[in-house]
Amino acid sequence: MTIQQGLIQHTLIEIEPIPQSTIVPKATPFVKWAGGKRKLLEHILACAPTSFERYLEPFVGGGSVALALAYQTMLLNDANSELINTYRAVRDDLTVLLCLLDAHQQQHSKTYFYMVREQASGNLSPIEQAARFIYLNKTCFNGLYRVNREGKFNVPFGQYSNPILYDLTTMQNASRVLQQAHLFAEDYQV
Repeated sequence: MTIQQGLIQHTLIEIEPIPQSTIVPKATPFVKWAGGKRKLLEHILACAPTSFERYLEPFVGGGSVALALAYQTMLLNDANSELINTYRAVRDDLTVLLCLLDAHQQQHSKTYFYMVREQASGNLSPIEQAARFIYLNKTCFNGLYRVNREGKFNVPFGQYSNPILYDLTTMQNASRVLQQAHLFAEDYQV
């Protein structure tokens, strides 16, 4: 056996499987998000340190990792300003947001969906924008977020028989975790 073969054999013996995570997720995402890390979360948590000074997420999206880790200092960013506005609403004004979502739920229909979709978000207050964002996210096709060249949301109606816009415990846990978060809607490039 050569030294190189011995090193390879020694290295193979030392490799252990990734241990089960000792981190218990503190919260789960309140929106559906294409490219989300929800399915990979167990593996990510198993590799994550149990603590560090601050957590930086440049593309927060649905936020499954940030919400699960719930570090004391979190800097969460996404170029999607409507998404970040929604995070702020969940953090700062959850009660009003839930009332608006209940109103959307009561009026839900295909016609209502397209009426809400056509609303100019710039004509709405930030909390109304957040409720619109969650409503469209939970009722559009596959929870996709897509806008056209004019910046208008253009995903079609999803064929859900009875969509649930929110789970109260999920929203409360997310709001609690986000209390420590600094939220930014910036491009990731400097």
